[in-house]
Amino acid sequence: MKKRLRHVMILALIFSLSPFFSLTAHAADVTVFLDGVELIYTLVDPQIINDRTMVPIRETAEKLGIEVTDYNEETRTMTLQNRNSVILHTLNTDFIIADGNVLFFTPSMVVENRSLMPIRMLAAIIGADVEWEAETRSVLIYSNPVDFVTLPEYIYEPELPPAPFVMAGVVAVNPSRTEMQVGDEITINVTATVATTTVRLMRANQILDTATQYQDNGQYRLFTLRYIPMEATMAAVNLVVQAGDGYLFNEEETQSFAIKVAQGLDVISAQARRSTIDQGESAFITVRADSSVIRVHLTDSYDNKEYFTTATQMSTDNREGMFEFSIPLDGVGTHTFAVGVTTAAGFRPTIRTVVVEVLEKQVNLLDIIRIEYDKNASLAVGREIAISVTTNNQVNKVVITDANNNSSTGMTFSVSGNNRVFTVYARIIRSGQNNYTVTAYDVTETKNYAETFTIQSTGTGSGSGSGSGSGSGSGHYGDTLLTSITPQSSTVTGSYISVMVMTEPYVDVQVEDYLGNVLATIDNLGSSVIINRTQSYDGGYMYTILIFANQAATYRIVGMLDGSRDVYDFEIRN
Repeated sequence: MKKRLRHVMILALIFSLSPFFSLTAHAADVTVFLDGVELIYTLVDPQIINDRTMVPIRETAEKLGIEVTDYNEETRTMTLQNRNSVILHTLNTDFIIADGNVLFFTPSMVVENRSLMPIRMLAAIIGADVEWEAETRSVLIYSNPVDFVTLPEYIYEPELPPAPFVMAGVVAVNPSRTEMQVGDEITINVTATVATTTVRLMRANQILDTATQYQDNGQYRLFTLRYIPMEATMAAVNLVVQAGDGYLFNEEETQSFAIKVAQGLDVISAQARRSTIDQGESAFITVRADSSVIRVHLTDSYDNKEYFTTATQMSTDNREGMFEFSIPLDGVGTHTFAVGVTTAAGFRPTIRTVVVEVLEKQVNLLDIIRIEYDKNASLAVGREIAISVTTNNQVNKVVITDANNNSSTGMTFSVSGNNRVFTVYARIIRSGQNNYTVTAYDVTETKNYAETFTIQSTGTGSGSGSGSGSGSGSGHYGDTLLTSITPQSSTVTGSYISVMVMTEPYVDVQVEDYLGNVLATIDNLGSSVIINRTQSYDGGYMYTILIFANQAATYRIVGMLDGSRDVYDFEIRN
């Protein structure tokens, strides 16, 4: 199977470069079947481009059981997952990286704001065979491959020349960003020849970074370089990647790229809650900035409208402010919001942008109209709260999932006009903010629509924190020794996250990973976690915990006194 698939991939690459194929697209009647069942497309139909069958990436991936887990707007790189395999692909390139192995195909592309990928590229991820049936213009995908694969008539088996002598050289570079602020880290993924043992990043005659560790997939070696610019640049600066064989660096087979570095660290992050919304919905955008920022401005490239706001929330140490926008969007297409700030020195633009894609509103789609609960009810940890979910009449089932993936389902409803009202119970799993996702399904359960909401817990009372679905709950559980934790969760920053913990008197605090391994105590500081304790005025203790957050993880903050434990799961998300 692997041999056949490798032959198909090599042939697809050869013919994608052939001048005998015209660069034309046919949005013709192409039908795709998976194990004999036709795949129905709702947004973009499959089409023939350059004699290759191109399909919408996300919709086809979901139909093949492949999950799109992440998309980097700056590098246009998506992360896909199939069972235990992790696959990376950058739009408009001709390869995927599957568990470190580079596989080549026809390049993906963006057509009319839709991302398309060769069907063979997606089929290869699940190890499936692909057959082209010319008579019916059908693509047949077999997830349980047979002993042979039928190829289109124009694909043949070429006689490959012997492999030439290979010397150290850079084949391709892929920087994580090309525009940044002073202090931002840039990661450069380097693809080099198999003769390469080291690569280095150069600016003029200055060596910025060197890498000797690599992954070898038999065809290429993959290196990673890193660089943190500490000064702003007035114009674009050219960086060069060179490859060496342990003796000399090849200064001819190099790759270069340009970066721009802006002054200032005032804007920490800018992101939209959802990168894709329907026409008429509101884009919720959050900007984190330091305390020097008085106002944050957003300018929409779609219609040049400007929006601004002051901080809606400050951090406990007053070093950071959170600026939140809710912007109704009616224009279908791509809305790129440029971020600017006003400080004591006046207004200035930044390099930060937020992109929101607005899709045309279609009738008879699943819709969640309202999510309500009794705010006067007890919101103590461990209590179940009745959630009223109002939907349109296309919804047949509602599922509520908490942050620990515990879920509860509602399938009975009352009718209110043209709407349906479901009652589903959700459990409070932690003190402070509890995040939930409500998912609505149609009668076939093939289509769904999701919204999020939060419940602010009082933090009083006791409870196990276990949900109604599978898996064990997290948050406050055990004896009540931790009286408050601020904030309750955070996002990856690449720097230290400060967490303030208040306890009862004489309580010791330590930090563990999710498996229970101790990372730091007050007497034994860890490499990525630091704990500092001061006595507060009411007789209890106040701890300041610094966590270096370079990836998503769950840290357990544990309060201990005379054999009793109180545990809080502190989540750091991407």
